[in-house]
Amino acid sequence: MSYDKQLLAQSLKQVYEYTSEGADDPTHYRRCKVLGGSGTQISFSTPGGKFEGVVEEGQGATLMIVDDGVDAFDAFIDEALKDDELREVVGRSAVEKKVESLLRSTDGKTPSGDISKIVRFEIVKPLRESIRTWCSFVPIVNLTTTATLRLGDVEFVSAKDMKSASANFIEEHTFGSEDVEHQEKQRQAILSQIDRTSQQTQSFARVRIRAHEERVADVAAGKALIALNIFRAHTRCFYRWEQQQLVGLATEFSPGAWQTTSLSQDESRTFHMRYGLTHSPLPFDLDSQKIDHLKANCHLGVVQGILDKSSGDRNSFESAVIQAFQSLGRAIAAPTIDMRFLNCIIAMERMLIPDGEDSTTERFSDRLAVALAKDPSQRVEIIRRAKQFYKERSLIVHAAYTGVSDPDARSVEEWAFFVLMLGLEGHANFSSHRDFVNTVDPRKIGLGR
Repeated sequence: MSYDKQLLAQSLKQVYEYTSEGADDPTHYRRCKVLGGSGTQISFSTPGGKFEGVVEEGQGATLMIVDDGVDAFDAFIDEALKDDELREVVGRSAVEKKVESLLRSTDGKTPSGDISKIVRFEIVKPLRESIRTWCSFVPIVNLTTTATLRLGDVEFVSAKDMKSASANFIEEHTFGSEDVEHQEKQRQAILSQIDRTSQQTQSFARVRIRAHEERVADVAAGKALIALNIFRAHTRCFYRWEQQQLVGLATEFSPGAWQTTSLSQDESRTFHMRYGLTHSPLPFDLDSQKIDHLKANCHLGVVQGILDKSSGDRNSFESAVIQAFQSLGRAIAAPTIDMRFLNCIIAMERMLIPDGEDSTTERFSDRLAVALAKDPSQRVEIIRRAKQFYKERSLIVHAAYTGVSDPDARSVEEWAFFVLMLGLEGHANFSSHRDFVNTVDPRKIGLGR
C-alpha cells in the first residue's frame, strides 16, 4: 500500500497557505503549531525540575502554522505513512521533522514549481535514502546465555558477546577527525558507554534491521519482542507452571523477583508477617542443551525457517503460526491470570480460525477437540470445556471479567502449545492456513456434527 501523490501535494500546499513568520497569541486560533526559530528560548517543567534550552542556530525565523494548516500538516503525515516503508522503517517523527525542515528552508513561503515534485524530491526521496542497516542490542531482562539462539534476524547473546561485537565495530571505524588523539578520545568515550550498557543486564537481543535513525529503537525492540515471544512460549518445556522464569524487555517488567510484604493480626492480636515472591529470582538459563531440546522436540528448526523468510514471503499458515506464538508468549509474561488465559485462547483462535472466517464458539470448540484428541468421548469433554472457556474469553474481552481459575489457565496454555506443535509437525503439508484448518475441521474429515 502506498500514498496518494495528489493528496500529499494538496496537503502540503495548504500547510504553506496557513504558515506565516513570527508567533502570534495562540489563543486567537482554533489550532496552532509553532516551529521555533534560531535562538528561541524553550522551557518546561517535570517532576524532576525545570529544564531550559535554546533552539540551535541555523533554524531560521520562527514559523507558525494555524487552523486548517495544522489539520493539513497532520493529513500529510497520515497519508505519507500509508506507505509501508515510511510507516514501518522511517516512522512518524522522521516524516514530521522532514516537513518542518522544508518549511524552515523556504521561510514558510510556498516554493515555486511543481508541488508534487517537491514532495517527492525534498521529502520522500531523502527519507528513503536515509534508511540504513543497523546492528542493535536490546537488553533482555532475567536471561543468561551460554549459547546463542537465533530466531530470524534476532540472536540472543550474552553481555560479554555484546561488548566484544560492539568493541570490534568501533575499533574498525574511522572517526571524522584527522587528529589521531581526538579519534582515540571519541573511541574511548563510546567504549565506556558500551561498557556501562553491558553491565545493565546479562543478555541482549542482537537485532539486524533496516531503519531511519529516528525509528531504530522502536524497530529493534519490535523485532526483538517477536523473537522473545516465540522463545518464552516454550517456557513450559523447562519449568513447571508455578516456577516459570519470566524473560522480557526492560519495558515489560523489572529484573529480579517482585516481593510482596503482607502484615496481619488475629483475634488474640498476634502479629503475622509473610513475604511472597511473584516469580523466581533465578534467571532463565539458556544453554546448548535447551536449544538442542527445542530442535529435537519442538520443531525449532521449522520456526527458524519461517522466520528466515520476510513477512511478505510467508504463506498464510506460516504467518498464523508466528502470530499465534506472539499471543502465547504474551500469555507467559501477562501480569494477571485472566490475561494469561485470554492470550492463550487468542493463540488457539489464530490457529483454528483462518482470515475471512468468523470466530464462533462451535468452530473453535469443534476444531480444538479434533486437534487435541482422537477418542470420541474425550472430544465431547473437550468441546464442553472449550465452550465454557470461550464464554469466559468473551466475558474478559467485553465485560472486564476476572476470576479465571488456576487449573483452567493451565489447561488452555497446554492446549495452545499442543495446537502450535501440531501445526508445526505438519508444516510441510500446508501451503495455506486453510490447509491446516481443514485437517482439524470435523466437517472436512467426515466427522460431521
